Amino acid sequence: MTIARSRIRPPFKDKHFWFLQALLLLIVVSHYLADMNGLLRTSPFPASLTVGFLLIPISYAAVVYGLRGSIGTAIWSFILWLPDLVLPDDKGQPYADLAEFVLVFAVAIFVGYRLDEEKRARKRAEEAENLHQSLSKQYQNLFNANSSPVLLVDTNNKVYELNEAAKQLSENSKVGVRLDELGITSLAQKEFSVGNRIFSLLSTPIGSHAENSNSFQLVLSDITEEFQKSKDAQIYAREVLRIQEDERRRLSQEIHDEPVQDLINLMQRLDKLAKTPKPDQFISELSDLRLRAQMIMSNLRNLAHALRPPILDDIGFLNAVRSLLDDVPETVNITFSANLEVMHLSEELELGIFRIFQEGIRNIIRHSQATGIEITIELETNQINLEIKDNGHGFDKEKTHSGLGIMGMKERSELLGGTFEINSTESGTIISISIPLAAHLPIAT
Repeated sequence: MTIARSRIRPPFKDKHFWFLQALLLLIVVSHYLADMNGLLRTSPFPASLTVGFLLIPISYAAVVYGLRGSIGTAIWSFILWLPDLVLPDDKGQPYADLAEFVLVFAVAIFVGYRLDEEKRARKRAEEAENLHQSLSKQYQNLFNANSSPVLLVDTNNKVYELNEAAKQLSENSKVGVRLDELGITSLAQKEFSVGNRIFSLLSTPIGSHAENSNSFQLVLSDITEEFQKSKDAQIYAREVLRIQEDERRRLSQEIHDEPVQDLINLMQRLDKLAKTPKPDQFISELSDLRLRAQMIMSNLRNLAHALRPPILDDIGFLNAVRSLLDDVPETVNITFSANLEVMHLSEELELGIFRIFQEGIRNIIRHSQATGIEITIELETNQINLEIKDNGHGFDKEKTHSGLGIMGMKERSELLGGTFEINSTESGTIISISIPLAAHLPIAT
């Protein structure tokens, strides 16, 4: 209702409105006076043609106010014209003027409607342009804010725009450079390297149809860490296989050289014993054979212990970890802290942590020349934290390739669902490991 009233109510505060009123009054009053004095009857032109002058303010109203303005002005002009139509003695020529007013109304409707349509079309075009600019601005903001390098290239594989992250790739990263100068030989290339970084490449055509696209967007993702992890995993897997084969060869040789030979010798002596007629000699030989069998059993037990440490089952996890410190030289000061006294971890977790500590202590003894070692095992509600700290000679992780021992510790930590971190400086090395307990729920004792 309010909208309807606002569309009907004349715009009294608009100067264009009062200009229209003055123009209408000038035309209406001039025509009225001319008809009163019979001036139009002696004119060489038809008197009713003066009604056409009303098209001037009506067209102006259409331009300013649209269809409602042109129709409103036409109606208002007809109301103002009424005194002329009722002049006595047919001085106002009412029938001719009414015929002209039909034409005036038709023109008012047509012109007003067309101008309204043009205004609506212009408004839609402006809204579309504003939307386009807004979306372009949003895209530009996202483009520049993206932490991944993004390049826009044309069909000649030349870069015509790139974001801030892409500018940091290399000194060649700039507008106008060809992709092959950046190390990208093809848009279908999956990965490439820039300096010591490795990136994956995702190419997307820009446009509604890929075949008609004249440019492409290239999003680069830094996969250096993932690539290095994969490479380390391959190296570790190869080393593990090699060590497994060496271990199998060693076990096979040891079994063949000692237990098997001893068993053969034992069987031969048993065969010989069966042919001995003297009881005293039989008993003495049997006692010697028993000692021989014990020795074979001990050798086999040692081989079995090498495959899995029975110490975990025999003396418990904490005591087993403490026993690893027996190999540390007496000149090294050792600090051991743990809050696991009343808890028993899962077998898988205990074995994994034991092996990690075993390798960590072994590395310290072999390489660090440390005079102090601090070991902390802290059990929290949701995870267990491990730390091995020494004050020995550290190493530069960037210059020194991680050995199999460190790789193995890292692999064991990740297989247990945990994280592995090693920080090494000239003043020592800290190994930190956190393993969630979700898959290794502890059992209360």
